[in-house]
Amino acid sequence: MGEKKLSRRKFLGRATCVVGGIGAVSAAYPAIASLAPDKNALAQSIAKIDISGLKEFKLSVIPYKEKPLFIMKFPAGFTPGKWGGRAQEDINYKIFKPLLAKQNNVLAVVGVCTHLG
Repeated sequence: MGEKKLSRRKFLGRATCVVGGIGAVSAAYPAIASLAPDKNALAQSIAKIDISGLKEFKLSVIPYKEKPLFIMKFPAGFTPGKWGGRAQEDINYKIFKPLLAKQNNVLAVVGVCTHLG
């Protein structure tokens, strides 16, 4: 009788864990899904801009969704470490390098006021 009671206790413990896990996933999924942008926002986020007239190291400002879009073109093979005289291991280089578009060496950044939105 003691062993039957123990196996029943194990079953109830495992069943409770399974139901709790399913409940946690069921509660977390809507919260995580709400963080993804909707289809309309994704469709509006694409901007097609003619960059053929951009000159190297000249900052261009273009309005985009009522916010300024700063665009700068860099020469081929450009690295910020060579330009600013800093070593490539500099933290600014690690942040800056992934922002450069690989095809055209163009950096595009939207200016957003974090205080006023």
